[in-house]
Amino acid sequence: EKEKDFKKVISTNTTLRNKLVKNINAQLLSQYDLIRSRRQGVAIVKINSNTCSACFMNLPPQLVIEVRKKDKVVQCPSCQR
Repeated sequence: EKEKDFKKVISTNTTLRNKLVKNINAQLLSQYDLIRSRRQGVAIVKINSNTCSACFMNLPPQLVIEVRKKDKVVQCPSCQR
């Protein structure tokens, strides 16, 4: 019964994702999917106290400023998330 419920949830979420990705830039989506596949399903992480919360590397101040501007996609120089 639980397996049946999980399959239904997965199917619903897959359908929803397929509808939503149509509105996303293809190059950006491709980059996201590549990172997600290489990093155990986690492509986007938070910055905590100027530190990448995935690899715990200290980020350069200019990079943190660029992230806060929200103008473009910025990647951690260490883990590429």
